[in-house]
Amino acid sequence: MCLDANPNTNYNGGTVYLWKCNGGNQQKWIYPNNGSSIQNVHSGRCLDVNPNTNYNGGTVYQWSCNGSPQQAWYF
Repeated sequence: MCLDANPNTNYNGGTVYLWKCNGGNQQKWIYPNNGSSIQNVHSGRCLDVNPNTNYNGGTVYQWSCNGSPQQAWYF
């Protein structure tokens, strides 16, 4: 399975989910400027945690890249 940014919801708050890996750009993620954000190649939006669901099982979606703490991911 791959992390997939739903191409049909290419907007702020758009769905990110698991999908069978198919090599599409909606499943390709980059780390712009070697930073801590994760950006989707297809949408150009970043992987973002909904700040209103900041708990176990909270929502992760795609959002315009803005450098906010909810877009900071560490490895």
